[in-house]
Amino acid sequence: MNRNVNIVTWNANNIYPAQNVHLIIAAEVLSDRSCTVLRNLTAALKPNGFILLEETASQLDLKTALKETDLMLVGKQIDSSGKSYLLLKKRRKRIEPIVIQITGKDFSWLENAKAVLRKFDRDDQEVLFVSQGEESLGNYQISGYISFTGLIGFMTCIRRETTNARYVFILDSNAPKFDLSAQFYVEQLDKELMANVLKGDQWGSYRHLLLDLYNDVQVEHAYVNTLMTGDLSSLKWIQNPDVMLASGKLSTKILSSLGITTKDCALGLEFSGRDGNGCRVMGIVKAKGLATTVLPDSDFLWKVPDKWTLEQAATIPVTYVTSYYALIVRGRLKAGESVLIHSGAGGVGQAAIAIALNAGCTVFTTVGTPEKRLYLEKTFPQLTDKRIGNSRDTNFMRLILDETEGRGVDVVLNSLAEEKLRASIRCLATNGRFLEIGKYDMLNGNCIDMSMFLKNTSFHGILLEKLFEDCVDKQETIKLVSKGIENGVVRPLPTMVFPVGCLEQGFRFMTTGKHIGKILLKIRDEEPQKHVLPLPKTIAAISRTYMHPEKSYVLIGGLGGFGLELADWMIARGARFIILVSRTGIRTGYQASRVRYWRERGTTIVISTADITKSSGAERLIDESNRLAPVGGIFNLAAVLCDALFENLQVANFETATLPKVNGTKNLDTTSRKYCPSLDHFVVFSSISCGRGNSGQSNYGLANSAMERIMEQRHAAGLPGLAIQWGIIGDVGLYIDSMKNKSFDANDILPQHMTSCLATMDIFLQQPFPILSSMVIAEKHKFANKGDKFDLDQVVANILGFENVHSMNLNDSFEKLGVDS
Repeated sequence: MNRNVNIVTWNANNIYPAQNVHLIIAAEVLSDRSCTVLRNLTAALKPNGFILLEETASQLDLKTALKETDLMLVGKQIDSSGKSYLLLKKRRKRIEPIVIQITGKDFSWLENAKAVLRKFDRDDQEVLFVSQGEESLGNYQISGYISFTGLIGFMTCIRRETTNARYVFILDSNAPKFDLSAQFYVEQLDKELMANVLKGDQWGSYRHLLLDLYNDVQVEHAYVNTLMTGDLSSLKWIQNPDVMLASGKLSTKILSSLGITTKDCALGLEFSGRDGNGCRVMGIVKAKGLATTVLPDSDFLWKVPDKWTLEQAATIPVTYVTSYYALIVRGRLKAGESVLIHSGAGGVGQAAIAIALNAGCTVFTTVGTPEKRLYLEKTFPQLTDKRIGNSRDTNFMRLILDETEGRGVDVVLNSLAEEKLRASIRCLATNGRFLEIGKYDMLNGNCIDMSMFLKNTSFHGILLEKLFEDCVDKQETIKLVSKGIENGVVRPLPTMVFPVGCLEQGFRFMTTGKHIGKILLKIRDEEPQKHVLPLPKTIAAISRTYMHPEKSYVLIGGLGGFGLELADWMIARGARFIILVSRTGIRTGYQASRVRYWRERGTTIVISTADITKSSGAERLIDESNRLAPVGGIFNLAAVLCDALFENLQVANFETATLPKVNGTKNLDTTSRKYCPSLDHFVVFSSISCGRGNSGQSNYGLANSAMERIMEQRHAAGLPGLAIQWGIIGDVGLYIDSMKNKSFDANDILPQHMTSCLATMDIFLQQPFPILSSMVIAEKHKFANKGDKFDLDQVVANILGFENVHSMNLNDSFEKLGVDS
């Protein structure tokens, strides 16, 4: 609640001592058979005040109550429980307003409007702006009036400069022609509301309502990722593009373009399942392996032996590829040598022990619990008690040196960090090889003691992802795994299986370090047949927007700051044909470098200077785009600012603001209806100045609002159409360039970073609404007063990026939680 609002309470059975209340909220007033309470409430109101009633049962006739108290009903809502909410207003003698008719055909009304507002700015005389749709949309016949006047956005800005203006916006073809004396309009105007929009035989107004950001959809293709890095409570299934693996309708090049977004998800490297022929396979992917479908590397794909289940097969790929690559390919482990393998009860640990023992080596290992020690002694009888150390401290170093009489081991396969890593280095013998599969110390740039190399030792970073590059090491590793499967060295590992609905539980269990072997996520039950095409399976996932790789996408204003970022995002989502439209073409080195970068990576980029403000220019642009590939999306980002207070604006200022937005959008709309049958997206960039108002931008608000009406008409016709009211963009674009030394008039609005804008685009393109708004609202200081209490743990959790303190592992160090300075 705004701190400037004065809130009072009193016994409504008595008369309030003053008539200065703007809003009264009361409940169960109409249950009283008398009108006493309602009269007392009415007496306390200012002339323009309102009463909001919550009623469960009314034993008093509402019409009688309104007549006796001189109130009028402004609005009524009934919720699911049957409660009624009534908004009442004090009736008063209305002064006939001065009417200004606005049309979208021209701006002949502008000078008269300026003169009227200037004359009556400080008077009680009301000015009523009226627009009753009369425009047609090319040769297309669409039911209902169409108005491109942009009256709503115009008025939200005008109200920031003057308070005595109201408007009537008629979007109903069955409505009578506007007349101040017509009873139909008199009843509405008597309510003295600022906004009066008639649409679908209903009076109302446009309001911003919160959007449910993450509506799950049932999809066949999805992968697992965190919405917030490090927060396990944000693990979600996210929609993946349909890569059409089984049908083979898309080329390898196109499929690869759809897979480039693996950079934003590192979860899941291995899988087991069925290929497009119904054969059981297992393999490795770069990322996004926790998924319902994957796009595998054909080299890293093995058939599952008949004696294994798919569950058993899922434990093989990463563990044995890592172990063979580290020990044999990089470490060149030979028979008769000794090796220290840390975390022996883990997946890689067990695979490495099996490989080393099969090679005829002496094996030492470490574990973290007595249970894991007993498991290893039972699974690998060659491991005596003196060859198993503790991985929770550095005492294993003394065990190694004692058992090898101070010599050390020939090879160390290390996954421990910090002081345990340094202790492991000291376990190396002369000519020893240190194989680092952990990344903690590497990512943190931790140093090692260079004196280790005085023993002619070598240090190897083992990065599994490097094997996806074509190299000799890759082929050697693949052959080793295949041979291991044949000779029985490669064996399934023990598992802990979690069902598909227990994502967070599975990850949290892994963080406890109690598991032995592998933790698996079961997506579907395995069919009993060895060869069978699996039935389609859907899963509830957060929807994601992907561009079709065989369609083209037109970006008007595409060489601007936002345009370049949007193009990059669309390419990352699969787009391969982009048309960037600009009046002047490429003008800066940055624009040229971005275009060159995309072209070098296989995306076709066309720079167009077509003038969409003319119908011929719009048709030429669409024809040019269709020749490249069927147009799948049109995005109008164009905008020209020409700001001034309304009294200082000229017709030319309105024409400048509306040409690229209104005229351009009209032409693209008309042309796309004829020539773009495959269109998936028609998006225009509107502004918060239209949705919430901003002084000095009534022309810009009008232009954006007119675009929004076009999008509504498209939406009503079953065509794609979306207008996005953006707030202040904080990194690039119009506001950064032109408002560096200005302040936005909308209170509590903060700049929105580009990463947030693109994430918002992702959500908005999935929504079924024609107009959406995105802005960053400054958080209110909940604990602003001295003595207010707050939860320090929760505050710290929020700062670290966790939704709540319960989603954090309180035993983690600050460094692990992300605090690095």
